[in-house]
Amino acid sequence: REDAERARELRRFALGLIDDLDGAAAGPRPWGEHARWARGLLERFLGGPGRRAEWPPVEAKAAERLDVALERLGGLDEVEGPVALDVFVRTLTLELDADLSRVGRLGEGVLVGGIGLGVGLDIDLVVVLGLAEGTFPATVREDSLLPDHERQATGGELPLRRHQLDLQHRQLLATLAGAERHVLGVPRGDLRRSTTRVPSRWALDVASELAGAPWWTDELYAAQVPWVAHVASFDGGLRSLAFPATEQEHRLRSLLAAQPTPASLAHHDDPVLARAADALTARRGGRFTRFDGNLAGLAVPSPTATTTSPTRLERWAGCPFAYLLQDVLGVAVVENPEEQLRITPLDWGNLVHETLERFILEVLARPGGEQPEPHQPWTAPDRARLLDLGAQLCAEYAQRGRVGRPIFWRQDRARILADLARFLDADNLTRADRGARPHAAELAFGFGRAGLEAVPLELADGRVVRFRGKADRVDVADDGSIHIVDYKTGRRDRYRGLSEDEPDKGGTRLQLAVYGVAARLHRAAPEAPVLAEYWFVSTKGDFRRVGYLVTPEVLDRVGRTLGTIVGGIEAGAFPSHPTAVSSSPFKECEYCDVDGLGVTDLRKAWERKRSDPALVPYAELAEPLEGVAAEVEEVAGA
Repeated sequence: REDAERARELRRFALGLIDDLDGAAAGPRPWGEHARWARGLLERFLGGPGRRAEWPPVEAKAAERLDVALERLGGLDEVEGPVALDVFVRTLTLELDADLSRVGRLGEGVLVGGIGLGVGLDIDLVVVLGLAEGTFPATVREDSLLPDHERQATGGELPLRRHQLDLQHRQLLATLAGAERHVLGVPRGDLRRSTTRVPSRWALDVASELAGAPWWTDELYAAQVPWVAHVASFDGGLRSLAFPATEQEHRLRSLLAAQPTPASLAHHDDPVLARAADALTARRGGRFTRFDGNLAGLAVPSPTATTTSPTRLERWAGCPFAYLLQDVLGVAVVENPEEQLRITPLDWGNLVHETLERFILEVLARPGGEQPEPHQPWTAPDRARLLDLGAQLCAEYAQRGRVGRPIFWRQDRARILADLARFLDADNLTRADRGARPHAAELAFGFGRAGLEAVPLELADGRVVRFRGKADRVDVADDGSIHIVDYKTGRRDRYRGLSEDEPDKGGTRLQLAVYGVAARLHRAAPEAPVLAEYWFVSTKGDFRRVGYLVTPEVLDRVGRTLGTIVGGIEAGAFPSHPTAVSSSPFKECEYCDVDGLGVTDLRKAWERKRSDPALVPYAELAEPLEGVAAEVEEVAGA
């Protein structure tokens, strides 16, 4: 009842907000009216200024910045007439993005910004960084749309690009003139290009004035005068500081002066430094430690204690660290659908799954005589209905903001509908070849409702893992055999080699075996032949099928794999397991590659530690040494 009331409240909130937005977007309005409308929304949903006393300081300051921005935009009525809501929103976004915020009172403290920000200010000390050719002054390039020779035709209405150098120079001189003291920073090197930078002509002008003679690059870099300080590196700068500016600089300089070793740091008086050294030493070693995901001795929930899903245990087999974060600690990857340019592979797959599920369920709801026989192809009305369902779901996903930018969505939508149409042609051939007809869609088991119980699979030690899940589709052939289909919309690369001899791919493909047992329970036919397959229902997957017969030997092999997975989880083994090689430009594991900079160091750590006794069972399951060599050879050949 409480959940239902919350849902109703959320619905009222969403509908009210939609009405507000529709009203504001109905036509152009003055800037001030838009600003008052936005301020009214804030007060209605977040409360007035009196409520802000309860907010965290950061949030209260952000609200103040928003108030100031709205006030500034409200004054634009003097220079521009009514505008549409989208123009107001874009302008407000630009205002907020350009606001660097501040701490303390204006006019006191440190002001950070471009060189033009210092023009006209009374400054005690100005520090100008990046005085190198190509940076300041920046390289001037022609505008490809409006080159200077066309700008000249405007009679001075448009500034010439070549005049930017003069503007930068004047801004630098004006800023320096308003300060009592100056520090000019000239970078000598470029780490990205491993080259030496040329000092800015304007820095050389200042140096020449101070030296009383013309100075060029060589004279500046070789200078030994009181007003030139050479800082060779960050390390060198710390060592030569007269007085550290921050606590961190003081701690770093003290550390450098002591010339410590990793062993001595582990017993340092600074507890933060000691713990960091302990972690760094452990991660660089060859043992599997608590800093690498070793939770031995801690209570970790066992998969045998409750029902679980095949995909959850597949996650541990693929990367135990991802399982630890997602399934034990509940740390989820943050999704930002508003930042997606295109529909994500997950949403693409869900959309296709939902479409096929609805279609097959509608077919199964028909009277027996109206359902297609194995050798009877789908009709034109069937095709039209499937495409209609696909179009409906495409519209629903677009309304929920799950499809990315419209310019890409038009193309992706057409591909989805084309794949759905091709699905029926491929299904005609398969049903005719196997003499099979649809029997169930989204066959659910283990959810505690009036359906199938959880599917049990026995381990070697006699314990049982009980699974829940949903099989996308179950067909039954005229000979009584059962055909399991699990739809996939991606490529087949990760499923190569799946067979009766290797039915689980190192524990990363458990669904088919579990679905096969579930189908036998559903049909009450424990001895019925079962063919379980992944069907790649997309042009990328070429509508191929990959799978195997679910035999006793297959279930025995999967049971042994499950024993390794359950044993590893219960033992607290959760190492990061990056792939040996990868040709993909995208992240393969969001939990291992958090910053997107790659997993080279983690891969080296895995190779050092894989022979630790606590990791040997997992290493033999996930990455036998001969398998690594084969993978490297395959990628090299590609």
